[in-house]
Order: sequence, then C-alpha cells, then structure tokens
Amino acid sequence: MGQPDHLKPSDSSYETAERPPLRIVHLPCGREWTGQRAEHCPACHETFASTRAGDAHRTGPHGARSCLPPATVGLWLGARGIWHRAPYRVR
Repeated sequence: MGQPDHLKPSDSSYETAERPPLRIVHLPCGREWTGQRAEHCPACHETFASTRAGDAHRTGPHGARSCLPPATVGLWLGARGIWHRAPYRVR
C-alpha cells in the first residue's frame, strides 16, 4: 500500500513560497498582521511574534491578569509593528 493521496507532496502553489502570507485582522481594533505564529492580545491590542513573547507581557494570577508595556519586559518592536522576544540561549 502506498501513501494516501492527501498525504503525498503536492505541486500546487498553495504549498510553495508563491502563496501570499496569511493576513489576519482583529476587527475590534483594526490591527492586522501576517504569520501563523503571531498572536494578538485582545486586552491591550498589541501584536506579538509568538506565544512566548505575548505571555511575557502578562502579569498577575489567572482570572486577574493585566498587561505590562512590552518594552518594560525586555521585548523589542520590529519593523512591522510586532513585539519580539530574544531567542533562547544556545548552551
């Protein structure tokens, strides 16, 4: 038995670099971004490059969490207006 058709590599442009990036818009604030890993905070409406970066700006116990200014927790703002965190250190 061979590999099922839906698991075989495809020649479609959907799976190539020709595909335009996924564009996401948060309707309540109008902010938009691209990328599958990015996350947007619905409380302060800042956009982060990853869950790890987004989590870094939150403080307090669950159920009573609040947002800290991203720059005060070591995040840096990229050219596209998305906050980033320094990568993990290589040991």
